Amino acid sequence: MEFTNYFIMFMIGFVAHMVWAYVLHLGYSLILIRDLTDDALKFVAKASQTTYQIYELKYLLLQDMGKSEGQVEQEKRVDQIQMRSIQDTIIRNIVTNYPPKYIHLLKFDDWDSAMEYLTEVLKKRRE
Repeated sequence: MEFTNYFIMFMIGFVAHMVWAYVLHLGYSLILIRDLTDDALKFVAKASQTTYQIYELKYLLLQDMGKSEGQVEQEKRVDQIQMRSIQDTIIRNIVTNYPPKYIHLLKFDDWDSAMEYLTEVLKKRRE
């Protein structure tokens, strides 16, 4: 009888430990995935901003080289199309490769909604 009591107590403790470890692991995983997503978006946004600044320098140099306004505008359109394609591809890759178990954490599905989400995250962190 005493052995049975000890065995039942052991099993209760084991099950309680497994549930607690699972909940703790799940919480840490959610925080990790959320923070990694936020950091990846910050990195991509900063890279995008830097690219736009480089483009502006490029346009100034094209004007200094004597290129016509039409040529500079055409270059701007091409750069805008390329940049938008890169931005959409990056977000599509994030969404596609996101762990299925945590897909409900994503609050965006395209570049514009990703930048809106990032703006909200940055505002919350400042408060």
